[in-house]
Amino acid sequence: MSENRALQRANILASHILRSPPLPSSVSLAREVCLQYSPPELNESYGFDVKDMRRLLDGHNTEDRDWLYGLMMQSNLFNRKERGGKIFVSPDYNQTMEQQREITMKRIWYLLEKGVYKGWLTDSGPEAELKKLALLEVCGIYDHSLSIKLGVHFFLWGNAVKFFGTKRHHEKWLKNTEDYVVKGCFAMTELGHGSNECREACGGQGVKTENRVGHLKGDYDVQTTFEGDNNVLMQQVSKALFAEYVSCKKRNKPFKGLGLEHMNSPLPVLPTQLTSSTLRCSHFQKNVFCLRERDLLERYTCEVAELQERGESREFSFLLSHQLSEDLSKAFAEKAILQAVLDAEAKLPAGSIKVNKVTVSHGRYVHGDVKPENFLLGPPGTPEEKKLFLVDLGLAIKWRDNASGQHVEYDQRPDVFRGTVRYASVHAHLGRTCSRRDDLESLAYTLVFLLRGRLPWQGYQETNPRGCADY
Repeated sequence: MSENRALQRANILASHILRSPPLPSSVSLAREVCLQYSPPELNESYGFDVKDMRRLLDGHNTEDRDWLYGLMMQSNLFNRKERGGKIFVSPDYNQTMEQQREITMKRIWYLLEKGVYKGWLTDSGPEAELKKLALLEVCGIYDHSLSIKLGVHFFLWGNAVKFFGTKRHHEKWLKNTEDYVVKGCFAMTELGHGSNECREACGGQGVKTENRVGHLKGDYDVQTTFEGDNNVLMQQVSKALFAEYVSCKKRNKPFKGLGLEHMNSPLPVLPTQLTSSTLRCSHFQKNVFCLRERDLLERYTCEVAELQERGESREFSFLLSHQLSEDLSKAFAEKAILQAVLDAEAKLPAGSIKVNKVTVSHGRYVHGDVKPENFLLGPPGTPEEKKLFLVDLGLAIKWRDNASGQHVEYDQRPDVFRGTVRYASVHAHLGRTCSRRDDLESLAYTLVFLLRGRLPWQGYQETNPRGCADY
C-alpha cells in the first residue's frame, strides 16, 4: 500500500472520529466522508500473490478445497447468493432446528453424489488422509453442524470399524459406510478403548448396577456394569425379540430361537386357586414368566406398529416405546435366569439341596458370610460331585458357649461389620452379635439372588459420609 493511500485512510478516519463543526441548521442531511470510501482491492491489484497466501493459510490440498467450494457454489442447497459480481454461500440460521437438520442431510446426499467422500475409508496413505481432512475442514468452514455429522459418521463410526474391525467387518461395513448405505453413529470396542469407556459411551454416568445381560451371555464381569450399558443392551434385547416376532408372524412360521418357542403353544391356563404347593411348582413358575413375556412382546409390537402407522419412523417408534421395551427385556432376562436355575436344579438328585445342610446352623458356629460364591460342588467324577459344600469359614464365630450351652452374650458395635454387604443380615449391618438367624437370612437373600438374578437393593450407594458400602 502506498504512503499516499495510507495517509488518505488516516485522514478519513480522523475526520470521522473527531467530526467536523456542526452544519448550519438549514442543512438537514450531509454526506460523511467515510461513506465515500471505497476499498483499494476494488480498484488496485494486491501487493502479494493471493495463491501463495492461500497455500500458506490452508497448508495443503488447496485445489481439492477449491473443488469442494465450487461444488457448493453450484447448488442452491448451500444458500447460494450473488453480491457485487461474486458468489457467496452461507447457511440460513433463521430456519428452525428441524429445517436445518433436514437441509444438512440433503447437503450430505448432494456431496455424496458428487463423489466427495470417495476413498475416505477405503483409501490409505498420507495423501488420502490429508485430502479427507482438507475436505472436512471446508465443510466445517461452511457449517459446523455439517462437519460434525460427517465427523461422527466417518471419523468415529467409520474409523472404529476400519482400525478395530477384522477382515469380515471391513467387507461388511467399510464400503457401505463410505457410500452412506449404513448411517453409522458411534462405535467403540473394549479392545481399543477399555470396558469403562465403552460403557460410559453407551450413556453410563459412572453409577454401577447389576449386569442383567451378563448373566445370559457368560460375561466375565457379571456382577456390575454401568447403568447406561444396561439400558442400551436391554433395548437391543427388545429389538431382537421384536424382529424375531415380526419375522415369524409375516412368514407364518413357528418361533425358533431366543427362547420364544413357548409362543408356539396355546396360552397356558393358570389355576384360580393358588396354594403354596402350586406357587412352588416349577411348571407354574415357568408358565407365569412365559405369560408375562408373551403379553409384553405383543403389546410392544402393537405399540410400535401403531406409531409407524401414524407416520413415525421405525427408530423413533422404538424410542417412544422405551418403557415397554425395558419391561420386555427384563421379563426376557428373568425368564432366562429362572430357566437356568431350574435346569441346574434338575441335574441334582432329589433332596440334595436342603436348608439344614448349612451345618454351621446346627452346630455351635455361625458362618457369618453366606453368599453364592461360598457354595461349591464337589470335584467332577468323584462321589462328592453332586454334594454342596459351604466354604470360607474365616468369619465363623460361636453362637453358643461351650461350658454353659447358652447363647453368647448380646453386644452391639455399629462400627464393626462382618460379612458381605449385599447378602448380610439386618443385624449384621447394625453391628449386632451374630446368631443362627443371620445365616438363614443371608441364605434367603442368596436363594432370591439365584432365582431372580438380583436383589432389590443392588446398585444402591451409601450416602452417609461415614459409610463406605456399595451394594
